[in-house]
Amino acid sequence: MRTALVTLRLVAAGGLLAGLLLARPLAAQPPPARDARARDTARTPADTAWRGRFYGRRPYGSERQFNPLSQLVNEGFNNLVLYNDDLGLTRQPWTTAWRNLSSSLGNILPAYRRAGWSRVIRNELLPLTGREGGQWVPNYQDHLLGSGMVSVRMMEWFAAHGFAHPAWWSYGAMTASHVLNELVEQPNPRSVDAISDLVIFDNLGFLLFRNARVQRAFSERVAFTSWAWQPVLTGPGGAVENAGQSFVLRFPLRRHADGAGADRHVRGFYLWGVTHVLGLSHPLAGGRALSWGVGAGAKRVTVADTVRDFRTITIGPRAGLFLDREGSLLASLVWEDNDQAIATLNVFPGVLRVAGHSLGLWASLQRGTRVRVGITAPWGLGLGVGQPRPLGPRLPDG
Repeated sequence: MRTALVTLRLVAAGGLLAGLLLARPLAAQPPPARDARARDTARTPADTAWRGRFYGRRPYGSERQFNPLSQLVNEGFNNLVLYNDDLGLTRQPWTTAWRNLSSSLGNILPAYRRAGWSRVIRNELLPLTGREGGQWVPNYQDHLLGSGMVSVRMMEWFAAHGFAHPAWWSYGAMTASHVLNELVEQPNPRSVDAISDLVIFDNLGFLLFRNARVQRAFSERVAFTSWAWQPVLTGPGGAVENAGQSFVLRFPLRRHADGAGADRHVRGFYLWGVTHVLGLSHPLAGGRALSWGVGAGAKRVTVADTVRDFRTITIGPRAGLFLDREGSLLASLVWEDNDQAIATLNVFPGVLRVAGHSLGLWASLQRGTRVRVGITAPWGLGLGVGQPRPLGPRLPDG
């Protein structure tokens, strides 16, 4: 009980500090990102009602499904498949996970001391380790840059929908997503990873992307956004499938006379999250782009040392093909080598119409030629069918 209260106080204190530092007015019409400057002018009135740097209120694609609820599910359950073969919500060790996370946040210095300050600094806080550590990579990529950018998207979402104090709302929504993400990652009672993520890098990312120069750099010089998947509930126990969030960076390969970030030229393409692929993005008509990449992704995470919270990641090859319009993902096909899926297809609202309604489609080819399919709503969640997954490992009680 004591550690739970400490956790709540830390979150509340962080929210108060962020609110005092960051709660300045958000511009009603921030300059549009270069990635959104398409030559297609046939837009509906709803489509032109708001143009932020990272959120454009587009009525199609992944941006149509971006909202606080879909963000909570996609980020919160992003790594569920890596830690447990059983994806059922009712079969997750929520009580133990919460107790362990509360214990970690209530014992920050003891947890760092037990793990070893040298290892924490080299592996968690500073980019000083490689294959034998490297936890700083997701800390910087996912939590500092990715979550920092999404926090601005969330602020712009709340502002576009008429909420007062969008910075406060964004901080609350993002904190809930971060906490759920850490619970799913099955922290031990002295998890240095959870501490570094929640206390340090998530808050630093929020602060970093409140800077106007940083926002301009990531929206004008390069095109930076997030592409979430389409989570669906399948099978007994409410299994969560296809939940995930990826961050997308497109950058000019050479400087052009019409600007460094002009989107009518072939650009470099880097997508990261659970899947990391590097490739090219080719412009198409109507503000669309076809992007592809090859790389690698995590197959499974194993807790090798519960005392020092040392985890090992099994890696497998990846390849992906992505179609977007003005930065909003319309469809994706990802080939993956992991313990569950071989290939995953996502088609977002705005591409297919049935009886006048635009829905999303998810299909996954599983090992053993099994197929899972699902239908998603424009607000981001859906239902699917498929055989239930086998029971997986449980979180060690601390």
